[in-house]
Amino acid sequence: MPKLIRLFLLTLLCTCGLASLAAQQLTVKEKPEAPAGMEKRELPAKEGFIVAPDGWAIKDGKYTFLPSRYLKVRPGQEYVPGKWKKGKGGWTYRMEAWERK
Repeated sequence: MPKLIRLFLLTLLCTCGLASLAAQQLTVKEKPEAPAGMEKRELPAKEGFIVAPDGWAIKDGKYTFLPSRYLKVRPGQEYVPGKWKKGKGGWTYRMEAWERK
């Protein structure tokens, strides 16, 4: 019985994770530009961190600009920056992610 409960909980967690990932998709007709006056900043290397490039996040139902910033290195994982993808309905941003090596 405990094995069945664990399987149910794992299935539930995976399903919720996929639902929240799908909820993080937002399609817009025009790909947004970085805010005016926002200069591309070069951050110096910092031990134990990577420099994430400029990107986007969804906040309050719209894309919000994220300037370059430090992210703590995750051992055994590789950082994949976000990128814009053009589709039938407009533009969608694939959010940055960490993937197993």
